[in-house]
Amino acid sequence: YRPLPGEEIETFRAVAPVSKLSKLVSLRGDWAHGDFVRNIRFSNIAFCHSDATQIDGRPANAPAETVQHQAASGSDGLIALTGAHNVVFDGCRFAHTGNYAMRFGSGCMSNKVVNSTFADLGAGAVWMGADYRYEDRISEIPRKVLYPNSPEATAYNLISNNVISQTGRFNPEGVGIILTNPKFADVRSLE
Repeated sequence: YRPLPGEEIETFRAVAPVSKLSKLVSLRGDWAHGDFVRNIRFSNIAFCHSDATQIDGRPANAPAETVQHQAASGSDGLIALTGAHNVVFDGCRFAHTGNYAMRFGSGCMSNKVVNSTFADLGAGAVWMGADYRYEDRISEIPRKVLYPNSPEATAYNLISNNVISQTGRFNPEGVGIILTNPKFADVRSLE
């Protein structure tokens, strides 16, 4: 890019969203085989601008028809983690997302999201819980018991001292934070 007259390259800000880009970061450990993504820290980074796409095999972003669709369950995360241990997001900014800002799936333990801001979100800020596939839309939802230290469990995670605003911009079913069967989650000091 060449600056136009009156612009300076040092202060220029470019935003070039790509259609169908719903994830900026994907951390995927293999919890079933004990191979986890571990000990990563993101500090003072802005994660912004993504499209709204659905997770393969999940309901599309649409008004709820049954309990399986609640809280925009088919929405992906700008940051998606599976099988991640001790991953920290500190002082980060998440904005202008098409879906959830963060999605913690199966096998995520001892992670932290602290001192961060979330704004202008397509669905919500944080979805946290082990992944499940539902068999049908009418019968009872199958329940699976996960013990806190099982490899698949989502447990011992902290969400603290964050500011969340303007959720549900694209998918109004999205919520600020949703916890779906995590063990010993610590959520506190949120605005």
